[in-house]
Amino acid sequence: MILKSGNWLAMTALLAGLAAPTLAAEPFCKATLENVSAILRSAGYRAEPVIPEKGDRYVRSGTQGTGFRAYLYICDKAGACEDLQFSAGFDLPNGLSAEKVNDWVRRKRYTRVWLDKEGDPYIELDMNLDGCVTAENVVANLRMWDHLLGQFKEHIGVK
Repeated sequence: MILKSGNWLAMTALLAGLAAPTLAAEPFCKATLENVSAILRSAGYRAEPVIPEKGDRYVRSGTQGTGFRAYLYICDKAGACEDLQFSAGFDLPNGLSAEKVNDWVRRKRYTRVWLDKEGDPYIELDMNLDGCVTAENVVANLRMWDHLLGQFKEHIGVK
């Protein structure tokens, strides 16, 4: 089949639309395992929904060789949730000093860092869905999370 230049552009646009589905533009006010998983996948991340017997539901994902979870909080019985949180933890041989955590927190916005009882760091980024958000807004926060997670790994010396 021979395509003229106008047809070629139309075919390219059609194929691009098939290869990368567009995100729904309508705002949503509650996160679910289904819509968070779909958003992660549409942005090129893996997404595995998890409903543990105890604890909060989440979507397991990863980036830059590091696993992370997208937790859903304040959920109703149907599984529609008001808040979303990206979270990653690092099991370090010698833990991390409070000074190193404070250095991060002093210089960075948007993330929270804390140490568990062994001194291992966790980094988190919260998203409040009050007033509703679009999938594009979630992806923008996800990209910021990805960027800050990479910077945090460098800050703590994890490859």
